[in-house]
Amino acid sequence: MRLIERVDSEKLSLYELKENGLKAAPQGPMKVRERLEAYLESNFNDYYSEGVFPEEVSETIEEGHRRTIIVNKYERNSVARQKCIEENGLNCAVCDMNFEEVYGEIGKGFIHVHHIVPLHEVGGSYKVDYKKDLVPVCPNCHAMLHKKISNRTINIEKLKELYQSSKR
Repeated sequence: MRLIERVDSEKLSLYELKENGLKAAPQGPMKVRERLEAYLESNFNDYYSEGVFPEEVSETIEEGHRRTIIVNKYERNSVARQKCIEENGLNCAVCDMNFEEVYGEIGKGFIHVHHIVPLHEVGGSYKVDYKKDLVPVCPNCHAMLHKKISNRTINIEKLKELYQSSKR
């Protein structure tokens, strides 16, 4: 995060950022805390949403604006992923979906592998235990596992419980 002289939105003003978790004006690189992250995420996920309210939406809606972003990428180990799949199979640990059973040949071997403790929380490289640290999940369940509710993510057991109760 860095401070700039002028912003196009009051939501990005230093005052608003301080009201929503920023301790002081950035003097250099800094870590964004959860409260501020939630504020930024809720207000700035969509390039085109700035200043647009439902009564102002025109008949033509633009998309495709190109912008450059910088993110941290945490490296995954493909051997750990494969070992997780060998250990647990290709069915989602939450909803039990198997892509090959649903989509045929095109779904063969497809599954996401979820880190039970997100890599950004581990705090650096570590020796992954594919039996305890990784679990196969479908993309829908994977997205729900990463969705934050009150700045917290849900665990596999709770999501499975929610999924099962929705099937009754």
